[in-house]
Amino acid sequence: MKRSMVAVLFVLSFCNVLLAQQFSTEKSEPFDEPAFGWNKVLQLKNGNTFYFHATTKEGIEVAVYDKNRKRIVGRAVESNLWDKGKMRSTAIKGVFEIGGEPVLFIAQANERKPTLYRMQLDPATGAVTKEEEIGSQPEMPGFSGRYMLYNNVDMSDITIEKDAGSDCYAVMFLNSYPYDSSQKIKVVHYSGTHQPISTAFCNAFGHMGYLTAVVDGDKRVFLLTGRADGNQGADCYSDLVISRLNNRSSVFDQKSLLFTGQLKETKAQMLYDLGSNKLRLLALNLSVTNKESKEKTTSYYSTYVCNIDPETLSLSDAHPLSVEKVNAYAKEYVDKQYEYVGIPQYMTINKDNSTTVLSEEIRQVRYGYKGESGGQTNTTLGPIGISVLSDTGRELLGYMIRKKQMAEGQFPKLYIAERKKGYYKSAQTLISQPDNNAFLTFDYIDAPHGRYIIFNELPGNLDPAEVDKSKIVSSVSETSAICYRLDSGKLDYFHLFGDPDATNSNTFCYIQSSDFKKETNTYASLVVERNGRDKQARIVWLTFQ
Repeated sequence: MKRSMVAVLFVLSFCNVLLAQQFSTEKSEPFDEPAFGWNKVLQLKNGNTFYFHATTKEGIEVAVYDKNRKRIVGRAVESNLWDKGKMRSTAIKGVFEIGGEPVLFIAQANERKPTLYRMQLDPATGAVTKEEEIGSQPEMPGFSGRYMLYNNVDMSDITIEKDAGSDCYAVMFLNSYPYDSSQKIKVVHYSGTHQPISTAFCNAFGHMGYLTAVVDGDKRVFLLTGRADGNQGADCYSDLVISRLNNRSSVFDQKSLLFTGQLKETKAQMLYDLGSNKLRLLALNLSVTNKESKEKTTSYYSTYVCNIDPETLSLSDAHPLSVEKVNAYAKEYVDKQYEYVGIPQYMTINKDNSTTVLSEEIRQVRYGYKGESGGQTNTTLGPIGISVLSDTGRELLGYMIRKKQMAEGQFPKLYIAERKKGYYKSAQTLISQPDNNAFLTFDYIDAPHGRYIIFNELPGNLDPAEVDKSKIVSSVSETSAICYRLDSGKLDYFHLFGDPDATNSNTFCYIQSSDFKKETNTYASLVVERNGRDKQARIVWLTFQ
């Protein structure tokens, strides 16, 4: 048995060497590990890389690296419109390259009036070249907080969606007050030069809740909303509605998708597949909640994958997401009795028009219970499920990767889809998100010659002989960034930055900061290198061969 285990470990080590040769690594000069806050890396078409860092005390800072990976400038992002002294009431809604420039979308609550600012930065120096206030919500009454609490209505929000294939984007202003407003959702469609193309209110079918949107270049914007059941609360829908805003139009074309039953706590992601001319929809819905005790409640979610014709707005290929192949993989390679119960966190369309849905087993654990509103809730982030679907949603391949992490607080559904936009949902997360959370969960890369999963793991958890003794990752200081390669139903892993050694030397990845640029096949991220008690940070670029 020992000989067999040694042979397995030798084969894995040999695979690690072969897999590690599939990419090249470049590193910046080291710098001090950044103070607690928000970090984001953005790669530009001109070869430069921007690294953003934000804290409540310092505001937003940016460092620029050239194509040779040398830092050429570092500066604060200065504004004459919004107040960096009010970072606690500020949210970063997105970071994109538009027209060759890094563009920051920043929302700040000004006297109960959420306002969106657009900041364009010089791609060589990081200096602000132009900033504008591009819209705001109606001022909310002083008693609006109490109204929303009792009526289970979300606070007014602003969200950005950018087209993956162009520089066009859309801004959605979501007005949650009053409840029956005929102008709840305002949509502004912008060109790649930041000029408004169309502006319209989405206000048919009674009260509607915003779910997601897709931008098709300068042609149109698609909006998915939920039609609320007024008797059940604002988060309970009786149907889903697809809406289309055409170029230069001021009116939406709309159609009910004819979902039946009660849709509660619905979350969705929608993508436009240019290859098949279809809208791909992933819809997540709370199906059953079992309250086992005061401290433990188990919720089960149903997930649907659908195609929508963008011309007729008709629904097709709608069926529950299958994880049979994920389960089969888990039973064969992990445990014969295993049943995978992951919740989808992200969907992406692959270059061959197949779709990959990435799931994660998530459980919220409450401790220190002191009544219905007391105690603290943490979130366990468990095994990863990878489902590769055909263009009609049929499951082609399935994988399951063991992982066990503990994050503080609660994670929203489909949070990876938001994270990839550089989105920081609320100002409070700038000061309340624990240091470790941004290092947890995982990332997915669809490179030209392989698909990869990256996350931070304790070295001991990778030992096949110690599966039953694996530890939960609640602190990242002793973890190392590892990478799994998905290969025709098989999995191989390797350490991204070399195997950790016995002298407490390891490198872990700030997952939330990462950016993958398809044009150069390069994955860039903030990493932290630890040598004993000493730690330093770098920007790292991994280019897949």
